[in-house]
Parts: sequence; C-alpha cells; structure tokens
Amino acid sequence: MSTNFSWKDSQGIQLEGIEWSPTGEPIGVITLVHGLGEHFGRYQHFADFFNRAGFVVQSFDLPGHGRSTGERGHIDSYDEVCDEIDHLLARSQSLFPAKPNFLYGHSLGGALVIHYGLHRQSKFQCIFASAPGLSPAAPVPPAKLILAKVMSKLAPKFSLDNALDLSGLARDPEVEKNYRSDSLVHGKISARLGMQLISNGAKILQLHDYPAPLIILQGSVDRLVNPNLNIGWANHVKGDVTLKVWEGYYHELHNEPQKESVFIYILDRMKERM
Repeated sequence: MSTNFSWKDSQGIQLEGIEWSPTGEPIGVITLVHGLGEHFGRYQHFADFFNRAGFVVQSFDLPGHGRSTGERGHIDSYDEVCDEIDHLLARSQSLFPAKPNFLYGHSLGGALVIHYGLHRQSKFQCIFASAPGLSPAAPVPPAKLILAKVMSKLAPKFSLDNALDLSGLARDPEVEKNYRSDSLVHGKISARLGMQLISNGAKILQLHDYPAPLIILQGSVDRLVNPNLNIGWANHVKGDVTLKVWEGYYHELHNEPQKESVFIYILDRMKERM
C-alpha cells in the first residue's frame, strides 16, 4: 500500500513524498534518497521487497526532480536536502515511534546521505550509500568545468547536460529503455549542483574518519561514478564503515539482473543493527 504526501521546503519548493507500507505491523523504516535526474517512482520494486520483509519505505522527489517543483536539476546545497531528510526522519518517528530507522541513498543520493551522516547528528541505525556520487567516472571536460564554476556564482540555476552514460545504468537493457521513456526523468544538472557534487565529493574522499555507521555498496565496473575511488576511500577511512563490492555489476545495483541478492544483503545488514 502506498500513501502520497507533500510539504514545502524553506525556499517554497513543493516536495512530493511517498510512503510504501507493509500489510502488517512494520519492524522498521527506510528513508530513501534517489539519484540525479530520476525520481522515487523508479524504486517501486525496492519498496515491494522491503515491504514484504516488514519495513516501511518512505522517499521524496528531490527539488527540481520528478513531481517536486523547482528548476529541473537544481539543488542549491547539500544541506538543503539534509533538512528534508530530517523532516522525513521526524515524520517516521512520529508515525512509527520506537521503530529503527535506516537511511539509503543511491548515486547523488548516496553522496547526500554520506554528507548527512558527516554533518548531522544521525539518529539512523545505519546509512547505506549505493554507488555514491563522490567523483565522476571520467574527468569533467575543462571547458565545462570552468563554465560550471563561473555560472555557479553568477547564475546558479544555469542548466547543463548531466552527460550520464545511460548504457551503464545496469546490465539489463530494459532498464535503459524504461529510463529513456520515463517522462519524469530528465537529463539536466544546474551549475550550482554540479559544483556541489564535485566539491563535496572531493572533501569526503579526503576524510580520514567517518562519524556514523555507514555501508558502501559498489559495482566494480560502474561507469557513472568512479568505483576505484569509492572502494579505496571505504577501505581506508576509519570508523564503523563497511564496503560491499559486487564484481561485474554496473551503477544501479538495485536494477541489476541479480538485484535480489543486493536487497538480501541490505536486509541482513539492517537486521544485524536492529
């Protein structure tokens, strides 16, 4: 069963949210943060699996994404999204008191949830970052980088092509086909968000310690983010940090042909921390 809800952020942007609920008494809550250019609707199968396991899954379309308002592909700051994660956490604590909470983010969402755990006093049992967008798989062309830097200050909502390699989403060709035909998906990124991705990712990759429980999920042949940097950082950063690598998997682990093995791994790790 699903329930839609909405609220306005501090800038007046209307954010569209959803709660997918199990049939019986829930055993926990997962707050999900999606990636660049997409929307929560692409995670229906993720929610179905975890609903069957007894979890509520709640999510929202990021500003400038999906059914939420705002300039397409524009998020002014990572902290802006952290505020909305706090909003959803407060919601789940009110509706499902005393239930354990978990935070899951993919790609841009993965970078956002890592940022959240770094800068907020996390009340989540654990944070899961799937293929976090800490560094692009290929260097940004110098001319595009210069343009983004300039426009990020002069016109932060200036729109650029996000240049995602859609053939690298997953090994199932239907995933790319469905992505391209999805009317709620877009290929935009603002200059400000582009620079946020680059600068915040670089800061995270320089960290020697991480303060919150964190599990990094990464496909070894990811072509949208740099898997080697993610793996190297997760292996060396100190703290309660776990790395799980799926050999031969692409970017969207939750859409790979063997996605159920990914879901089972996440479920097992959550049960260990309840």
